[in-house]
Amino acid sequence: MPDRIQEDKSLDITCCSGLLLKRMLVAGGRWLSLHRGLLNELNVFPVPDGDTGTNLSLTVRGALSTLAAFRADESVSQVATAAARGALMGARGNSGVIMSQILHGFANGLDGLDNAQVRDLAKALRCASEFAYKAVQEPREGTILTVIRTMAEKAESMASDVTDLVEFLTQITNTARKTLLSCYEELPILREAGVVDAGGLGLVYLYEGMLKIAQGEQLTDIHDVQEYTERLALPGHDALEADIKFGYCTEFLVHGTDLTPEKVLPILQTLGDSIVLAKTQDILKVHIHTNDVDAVEKVVTAGCTRFKRKIENMREQNKRRLEHYKQDITPAQYQASTSEFRGELEIIEPPSAQAVKNSGLPPMAAIVSGDGFCEYLNAWGIVIIPGGQTTNPSTQEILDAIRAAHEKSSVSRPVTVFCNNSNCIAAVKQAISLSDIPAQAIETVCPSQMVSLLRQPKAYGDLAGYTAKLSHGEITQAVRDASIQGHSVLKGDYMAIWNKKLVSVDDTIESAVHNLLDNQNLPDASRLVVVAGAECDPNQAEGILMKISEAFPGIKVEFLWGGQPHYPILVTLE
Repeated sequence: MPDRIQEDKSLDITCCSGLLLKRMLVAGGRWLSLHRGLLNELNVFPVPDGDTGTNLSLTVRGALSTLAAFRADESVSQVATAAARGALMGARGNSGVIMSQILHGFANGLDGLDNAQVRDLAKALRCASEFAYKAVQEPREGTILTVIRTMAEKAESMASDVTDLVEFLTQITNTARKTLLSCYEELPILREAGVVDAGGLGLVYLYEGMLKIAQGEQLTDIHDVQEYTERLALPGHDALEADIKFGYCTEFLVHGTDLTPEKVLPILQTLGDSIVLAKTQDILKVHIHTNDVDAVEKVVTAGCTRFKRKIENMREQNKRRLEHYKQDITPAQYQASTSEFRGELEIIEPPSAQAVKNSGLPPMAAIVSGDGFCEYLNAWGIVIIPGGQTTNPSTQEILDAIRAAHEKSSVSRPVTVFCNNSNCIAAVKQAISLSDIPAQAIETVCPSQMVSLLRQPKAYGDLAGYTAKLSHGEITQAVRDASIQGHSVLKGDYMAIWNKKLVSVDDTIESAVHNLLDNQNLPDASRLVVVAGAECDPNQAEGILMKISEAFPGIKVEFLWGGQPHYPILVTLE
């Protein structure tokens, strides 16, 4: 069964692997996030505070951060469970908590499966619907709940007849679209405003992105409201006027608690509305609109080991939205200008064959180690020269790679060789001088520089010149006691190195990464490529990505599992 996105769109995909599910969820989250401005504008239920797109995007970002470090052999059950956990931890707002429960139910339906067929996905959607309805204390039709329910019903109705994954996703996504456009009149506030439910539309975007990647399409940025959404109206000024009974949107993430939703619900119902409760293992997620935050805290944190809370003043949010509306500033504009959303997490995926063909890049070879690196570079058609730190390749190995790159390429251009280590530059230049095939060296000294170059089409015309603009950092572990650049280093310490300068010595990988970046002058528009190595486990990678997002919200983070030895983390900053 295939476990990759198929380039041949005529080839049926009848089985979903963990890798394919990961890629679909990543694409769905990205597609949703690209539409967050529109979702903010449509947001009038349950309160017109204009943040549904923001909340959903942050929720799926939490889901994707847990998937970033997953390798190719993970099962669908492991991928779905990780996404559900991440979504719960990152869930924001009424819609975000419901979305986290949709993912939680979906994971429950796939429990124990290595791969999933259409009938398994149909069962998972039914569980997703049940979990979502159970989490909301006063379910309202015409919302995201209606959309997920009708998707589940459609999935079950065709599970015995349809085996092709793309056809399955096409039909349930079309069902979601039709439901959204036909059911909004069931809820008076939506009917009066003339808009669909923003949360429901967010779910549609999630599945649209999943469908696109399953079909082999590439996601691109959007500039206009697309496809069927052109039929959607935006709320008028009157629809945004609201008498908000409970003013504080309050959320708690409570760890180590014996409390259940059933125990706390009766008390919470006396303290507010819009209650959404979710429990997984020893973590309780609480969402409530209230006027007495302290009273809610006392109830939901009793006996817990620790908790985290978030409070937003919805009256102020609504007031600010009205003021912006009068100035013709839409949520799509002002949300995009906040630091919170200048930073994004993108998981680097191998390029499509068509993207490589259209790139116009020369034949290439690269010195690199690590399964993830090799998989990514193979997709680019790059000839791999095994080596790097402590294992420098010979001149002959580099000569052989130059010839192999030349022979496999249909482009009559000099072969480009990425050095990727300062100790390899001399050997590459020596090989080029001896070669009868034209070649050039790109003096990258860190493999993440090469990834950054390949991810930036504007660099293709001058790879060597563009390399000079890239700063790079490395985290490595000391193998003996030493004194380096004025630092006392003990065996086992983690060293944070920026452009070959030792900037800190730390006990953990996480603190080393933080100190590495904290010592740099990072502009708001920074683009940071992060590559995790073999010594960085998935939980560490997840924590590092979350800390980068929190500490440096202006950075766009692009993540690759490289699997390289000796360097748990490599980074390149543009």
